[in-house]
Amino acid sequence: VTNIYMRAFSGCSGLVSVTIPSRVALVGCYAFEDCTALERVTLAEGVQTISYNAFDNCTNLTEVNLPESLTFIDEEAFYGCSSLRAISIPAKVATIGDSAFHRCYGLESVTFHYGLKTIGSEAFRGCTALEQVSLPEGLETVGIYAFSGCGALERITLPDSIRSLGSRVFENCT
Repeated sequence: VTNIYMRAFSGCSGLVSVTIPSRVALVGCYAFEDCTALERVTLAEGVQTISYNAFDNCTNLTEVNLPESLTFIDEEAFYGCSSLRAISIPAKVATIGDSAFHRCYGLESVTFHYGLKTIGSEAFRGCTALEQVSLPEGLETVGIYAFSGCGALERITLPDSIRSLGSRVFENCT
């Protein structure tokens, strides 16, 4: 298996843990959508792309280990993963897609690394537990509403490299 295709495990309500092996390069669209019991996901080195809505509405997902080989997190990849607590974005990820972590209400910590160029619109919108954001040097674009509704946000660090900061990026943040 080199790709996990569209809706391969969608709606598997008893699935608790997933380890994706190194030979898999792509986690496809809606691959694990609505796996509401899923708590842990480990992606081995070799995985490069998480497609749109891949883990959409995995409401019990608390732990995701992303490999350094990952280069792209697509739109709504982790949309509605309301129990996710922390995420570290690997250095090779240049783009975080629109609404990638939208409605991850429990997300308290996000670690960004040099190499990230674009944070899409609404990427972290509604992450109400997020307290601080330190955006990495090299980041150029932050889309509209990217951190809107992050009500616990108390500290923001912007790099000198920012060229475009979308409208309402930090709207309704404390």
